[in-house]
Amino acid sequence: MENEIQPTPQTIPIEVTPTKPTIILPLVLLGLIIAAGSVYIGIQIGKNQTPSQQPVVSLPEATPTPSMVIPSVQPTIEPNADLTADWKTYKDAKSGIEVKYPKDVLLNGEQKGSDKLALYIRIKDLDNYVDEPMGLDLKTAISDKNSLENGNYGSNTFGANYPNSQKVIKLDNLYAKTYISFREIEVCDVRFSRGLIFYKNNYQIRLTLNAPVSYSSKMPEYFTLDSASCGNSPVWKSPDKFYSDLTNNNKAPQIALDWYNLFDQILSTIKPGN
Repeated sequence: MENEIQPTPQTIPIEVTPTKPTIILPLVLLGLIIAAGSVYIGIQIGKNQTPSQQPVVSLPEATPTPSMVIPSVQPTIEPNADLTADWKTYKDAKSGIEVKYPKDVLLNGEQKGSDKLALYIRIKDLDNYVDEPMGLDLKTAISDKNSLENGNYGSNTFGANYPNSQKVIKLDNLYAKTYISFREIEVCDVRFSRGLIFYKNNYQIRLTLNAPVSYSSKMPEYFTLDSASCGNSPVWKSPDKFYSDLTNNNKAPQIALDWYNLFDQILSTIKPGN
């Protein structure tokens, strides 16, 4: 038994398959090369393009934003020395203003029942301002003063002013605003009133030139009757036609033109003072 030969264990060879090199890295490098080449070609094409070859992008047109219409500043009115030579002169010692007016015009007088034109001059100290109706209060006056100092018309106050008539003018180095009133509040109230407002130091100065209501009977084409509301008193058909005839083509009756133009001549004589 001691001489029994033990079988020698056989070693079975194991075949090892060599690992294949990975292909991921070469693909990534290839992709980068292609991308870089595309970018280079694109840059070269862009350099060679002429301006006409550039793509045109059409943008939608912007809609303009509506803006508030502010009456434009009108040039200072030039006085007619020959016309105003024999006029009376009104002076106010406190405010220092001076203005001339025709002899036959009523100054701060009662116009009711009269066929004469009437000029009213109202000067109020803002430090001692007494409030009145129709926008004649201190708060409105201060706001109005600030607007005019910047060349703006400000609010539509002091009666039912006709919007198309609102303008800003210059009196020396001061801004003033002018307007026309064809009525106050009531539809039955007919009037012919041109007004001016300006501020000098701490004073509010208002001038109005009123034509008599009897003018309506001399211009029947602009008026009608509203018997239910106003009885036999004439009322405006529409102030638009009258204002157009008055200011654009001088088709208004002469008495209306005389009233309208006289106000401008009165304004031309104003001396605001220092």
